[in-house]
Amino acid sequence: MSPLGSDSSGLSRRQILGLVGSASAAGALTGAATGANLLDRERFDDNSIVTGTFGLSLDCEGENCGIDQRTVVLSVSDLTPGDSGDETVTITVEDNDGWVWLRTACPDPAGLANNVEIRLLFDGHVLKDPDGEDVEGSLSTVQKQLADGVQLTPVGEECLTADDEYGLQIEYNLPNEVRSTLESTETSARFEFRAEQCRHNDSRMNPFGASSCEEPCLECGEGDGNKIARAAFEYDGPETTVELAQGSTGSKNGKGKRASQGDSVLSETVSSGDTITADFHGETNYGPDIDFIAEQETIACFHISCSAPFGPGLQITGEHDGNTYTLTVVSAADTDGNSLCSVAPSAKNSCSGGSKK
Repeated sequence: MSPLGSDSSGLSRRQILGLVGSASAAGALTGAATGANLLDRERFDDNSIVTGTFGLSLDCEGENCGIDQRTVVLSVSDLTPGDSGDETVTITVEDNDGWVWLRTACPDPAGLANNVEIRLLFDGHVLKDPDGEDVEGSLSTVQKQLADGVQLTPVGEECLTADDEYGLQIEYNLPNEVRSTLESTETSARFEFRAEQCRHNDSRMNPFGASSCEEPCLECGEGDGNKIARAAFEYDGPETTVELAQGSTGSKNGKGKRASQGDSVLSETVSSGDTITADFHGETNYGPDIDFIAEQETIACFHISCSAPFGPGLQITGEHDGNTYTLTVVSAADTDGNSLCSVAPSAKNSCSGGSKK
């Protein structure tokens, strides 16, 4: 792991975020009539922000954790499948009890955001999102969960008690089943904090405005001859070895070598609910026909040239010996790096070729 510290990034380990008891400042941030809130015009003194009658302290001592103003930055690199770690942000409201809110930036499609698993715990308990769901899953999923902000509430309490320390634990891991040949081995996430004193203030209005993390997408076939470069699939069916292999016609496009019939794109042992990711264009170019093989039999065949619908939601399914095997596309990108838009599960995508094993 590469350390993230003040020497290399300019982020300090600890900053005291100053607040003043100004009614006008409170109204500007939250619409409350009275109270105290974070200001953008903090004054620094010996690398700390001077506090007024109410303050918020953030402390993050881990090697992959730093603080930039009101934002905690988690940055990890050199990850390999099986790596894991955690960082703890210590949160303290100064002088008076307070409410604290947290939000994240929308996910960056680059890096490992879709592969790194993350879980957040506050005050020893798994954090809940505004819908009451556990804040855990891929980093991109967690970032979408918290994009609009969530209140950090200790169990059995309404406010954070002044001068007590509360821990926000960020656990992360790169699952063993993730391919070891990922193009990127690093990712980062930003966690932004806001605080408001509880005294003389009955409002719990979210200080963050609504945020949309909808990613722009391209319909398959809208690009200039675009083809599927990469796709992630969720498997449903009995435990087995799933193989994706070159179908009857090898691709003539791209700079890589042309795949021959039967060449394997991937082969993995999976159980229901597992996710597999296939790279169709690179050193070897596969397609346009891809065979879906299970139990050494071709279950189905699908097309990746964008002449047929392809995108999140598409279901590729077939039967063998009374069992049903299904791959559902959860994400896909074309050869220009565009994310592909969702399609109906029943969209027609098949091919006539096949390489029976």
